[in-house]
Amino acid sequence: MAGKIRLVLWDMDGVLTEHPSSWKYIHERIGVDNSINRDSWLDGRITYREFMQKDIQLWLDKVGQFTKNQVTEMLSHIRERFNVSPAIEELKRNGIKSVIVSGGISWLADILNSGLIFDMVYANEILADANGNIIPDGIPHVIPDRKDIIIRGVQESLGISLEESASVGDSPFDISMFRQSGTRIAFNPRESSISEAADYVITSNDLYSVVERILALA
Repeated sequence: MAGKIRLVLWDMDGVLTEHPSSWKYIHERIGVDNSINRDSWLDGRITYREFMQKDIQLWLDKVGQFTKNQVTEMLSHIRERFNVSPAIEELKRNGIKSVIVSGGISWLADILNSGLIFDMVYANEILADANGNIIPDGIPHVIPDRKDIIIRGVQESLGISLEESASVGDSPFDISMFRQSGTRIAFNPRESSISEAADYVITSNDLYSVVERILALA
């Protein structure tokens, strides 16, 4: 049973944003299909870092030189959920910390956190050279199906227990968040498995609906 909530772990893609994947958004914008790479990772034939490398290489093969600024500009068109900043600020006023834990692209997380509303941000980093040109490599700070590892470290650093933590996710990968959380919220769930693993299911485009639930429990 959950205790008083002091920490909320947020998935990013599909939770804080309307689009379900920042990676897929770039794939769609430039017209590439990463299904072979995805299947190879899901089947365990490549590591997650290799998955990232292969996806980035798809971009470079399609468009040639590709810069951080170009990717960031594309990501800036992804629509946020309503009331992201006010909702997170409301949690902060109630003494509750918010942390992004996402397998998405860190540059989108930077956009969402431009006002420094989140206490910590964990997302996956694409590498670029000194001129800002993307190279086919990245740093997988968050393995999508092992978010519990990151969350455990956050909890230890903040002195907050599993029982005092809530996670908000929308995909089966976020079940890994739920494993390390006393309160589990599926927000606009994409598959039945995440709904079944949740304590609460919320369907809305307004992040305040999640915060209201959390404050009612806190």
